[in-house]
Amino acid sequence: MKKLSLPFLLTLIFGLSIVACSQGPLKNEEQALQRISEFVKNGSFPPEDLLVEIETQLPKTRVASLAKILRAYLLMRRNEAKKAAEILDTEIIDQTTNLGDYALWLRARALMQASDYAEAVKVSRKLIEKYPDSLRLVEAKLLSAEASLQMSKPDDAISFIKDLAEKNDPKALYLMAKAYKLKSDAEKASDFLHRTRAYGVGTPEAEQAEAELKANGEAVVPKKLDYLLARFDGLLERKRFTDLLSEYDAAKSFFAKFSDEIELKRLIALVSLKRLGEAQSVFNLIAEPSTKEEAYHHLARGYVTARQWSQARSVIEQMRRTYPKSNLVLRTLINAGNTAKSAKNKIEGSYYFRLVLSDYPDSTEAVHAHFELAWLEHEAQNFSVSSQMLTEHLERYVEKDNSYRGRAGYWAARDFEQIGKFKEACFLYDALIYRYSANWYGYLAVQRLSALKAQDRCRDASFPKDSPIGKAASNLKTIAVASETATEKEERKLAKAEQLSAVGLTDWAFEELQEASKNAPKSPKVNMALAKHYRMKNENFKAIVALARSYPDYAQMFPEEMTKEEWAIFYPLNYWDLIKLWAGRRNLDAYQVAGLIRQESAFNPRAKSPANAYGLMQLLIPTAQQTARKYGVNATITEEALYDPALNIELGTAYLRGMLDRFGRIEYAAAAYNAGPGRIPQWRSSLPSQIDEFVEAIPFNETRSYVQGVIRNTAQYRRLYDEQGNFRPNVGTKPVKITPTMTRQRIAQDFPDVVVLNFVE
Repeated sequence: MKKLSLPFLLTLIFGLSIVACSQGPLKNEEQALQRISEFVKNGSFPPEDLLVEIETQLPKTRVASLAKILRAYLLMRRNEAKKAAEILDTEIIDQTTNLGDYALWLRARALMQASDYAEAVKVSRKLIEKYPDSLRLVEAKLLSAEASLQMSKPDDAISFIKDLAEKNDPKALYLMAKAYKLKSDAEKASDFLHRTRAYGVGTPEAEQAEAELKANGEAVVPKKLDYLLARFDGLLERKRFTDLLSEYDAAKSFFAKFSDEIELKRLIALVSLKRLGEAQSVFNLIAEPSTKEEAYHHLARGYVTARQWSQARSVIEQMRRTYPKSNLVLRTLINAGNTAKSAKNKIEGSYYFRLVLSDYPDSTEAVHAHFELAWLEHEAQNFSVSSQMLTEHLERYVEKDNSYRGRAGYWAARDFEQIGKFKEACFLYDALIYRYSANWYGYLAVQRLSALKAQDRCRDASFPKDSPIGKAASNLKTIAVASETATEKEERKLAKAEQLSAVGLTDWAFEELQEASKNAPKSPKVNMALAKHYRMKNENFKAIVALARSYPDYAQMFPEEMTKEEWAIFYPLNYWDLIKLWAGRRNLDAYQVAGLIRQESAFNPRAKSPANAYGLMQLLIPTAQQTARKYGVNATITEEALYDPALNIELGTAYLRGMLDRFGRIEYAAAAYNAGPGRIPQWRSSLPSQIDEFVEAIPFNETRSYVQGVIRNTAQYRRLYDEQGNFRPNVGTKPVKITPTMTRQRIAQDFPDVVVLNFVE
């Protein structure tokens, strides 16, 4: 008898448990939703008989209405449109859920699919009138227009989509062309085909419009300059630079003269294709001031990208003189500085960053420029200058943008150490540790401060609060948090998204969440809903990014300052028993293994990288095969096998153990895990020997961030979770929640360390 594998048995047992728990009569809505969720959470829809059972046993309830919406959707996928339309009792659904517009929309679609055009228009019209804020409004108008055309009612079709056509919606434009063709107005029909092609670049409607123009024997060159401009904008957006130049040449015989805006689009295409000589010639043709300013920006970008520094300087200097204090000049300078930095051209980088500071001292971009200039001094080992500049960065700049705060704090202290100013170093290390103890720079600061204290060099290490270094230290101790900005409108969208997600209609749910985010981008409620959506789809990195919009300093927040639900988004912890088991057998720190998994896959067991690394610990198949042979793991290594958490953790911990045995320190082992073990000997021989300087000098940005991330994650997991993998008792005991009604005084009283990102008086 063939022996069944453990993963197969678990899958079988789990599947049987689903079947088992779906037996017996439904007692309430909660139980019904639970049965649906057992299918949805595994990426499938429940069977139709379960949905019918819910509708029958719990009539006129929210869950029954949700079941009807889902069943109608599934019926339409099977082309049973008439049946789908019949079961959608839109009045009951409107009364029991927040999805009345979805019920009408689905019913109208079903009727359209069933060729009942008159009824489809009637239902769509009800949606348009009753739900003017619905996300399905545009689709309802388009559907009404299509149905009207099917009934040979072009005037009705035009009335439904006139406003959409005015906004140059490609689908509406194409339907307008069909409507005027039906009215035998060939001139207007042709004009709308041209507009469709101009404003719908890359859409099926634009392709259909072009095909019809050709079939009619018409030239496809846009008839009007604004159509040509829109067409070029679309081609640039899709990076179709060669097509743009070809269409420009084709249009020359149709227009006596092109506008400066058209020439600007040609210049951008030429710059993007690195045809800088031709771009310069086009630049010389442009005269209109605002267009010329954009031309300067793109031409400068071309020279900078090509590393033609003297030409870049010449163009940028002309631009500065012609458009002093312009925001586009600022963008040009920052781009030039960053490109020079990437090219390791310190002279050019310094030149442009200094211009940003001198010309735009109050801009957000000045924060970046100032730090880069301070870092250049550090790299040149001008520690007397760099220590002061990094302190100044903390004192003056981090309130605008604290992206470099931890790094500036650590290296300011480190550079003070280098010049023998130990009291300043101790003072800043101590201030850094307050918020950064569970971060890379705090991890380093703890070690440096302990060493200085052991040498008795931290005695009397204090400074007045209003001194530059005192202000710098204070600015290391704050956290930025967003106030709640979701209004009743956003709350309705969140409710819709929750109900749609409950029955597995996650794409529509996501659209509602995105719309809510447009008006309240930093709202903790909205971003938590987005994060939960991503987590449900195992897109845990996206979940982290979403919630970080509300809590950008989450890694510096104390365990008490966020709820357990929020911490579980930022630092998820699954498969703890497996982690502990294999960490123990490999003589590894279990928290360190969790930290590495979070950095690799954010605990998505089915993660797959562009380099074809698989599973929780992102193992390449050859690496996994070699590790399995070395450690006597009797398993066939395939992509699917590596998605099994048990096998992945068994092999991943073995590989990590091998890297630690080979290189000693976790920093080297993590670098080897990310960039490959072959690079570490070369780096250790060529990069600085001090571990903080070594990591800072790693030539790959990804690997540098990876090493720092593993250290940070390890510390975070250790302070958040106990040995059983549960949150520690202090987690979430005093969460920071800023409501719209709180005054500055109240916030300062309740949360003295908090800087509110979006405070409104």
